[in-house]
Amino acid sequence: MIIVEVYKNFRIITIYGDLFLGILQFMAKKVTASQMPNALFIDNAEILGQVIKAKRTSLGIKLADCAALSGIGINTLSRIENGNANCTVSAVFSVLNGLGIKLTSKELGTTKNTSSIEDEWI
Repeated sequence: MIIVEVYKNFRIITIYGDLFLGILQFMAKKVTASQMPNALFIDNAEILGQVIKAKRTSLGIKLADCAALSGIGINTLSRIENGNANCTVSAVFSVLNGLGIKLTSKELGTTKNTSSIEDEWI
């Protein structure tokens, strides 16, 4: 006979026998993958939130685990994923770094001659 105690919401659930695996699988929630947004550019908080959620769910990471990985609160991560434009840039970049998302631009990839930049200020 196997006795297992699972702590959930401050209650103890005791499971006996071979039913353990079936009940444990029932209790565990799976992450449902979200679709990437159908947009060419990330030009607002809503699209950025959709990109973050799609990446998180494609990796199978729960909201709480991603928040802990990123060092932010669950509510903050939820607001970011829902496109709340009032979230801090610091929190957004914590999530991006936690998920391995790198933002880039064509302008960042071009090499400019530094002397021409200095000449513009003269």
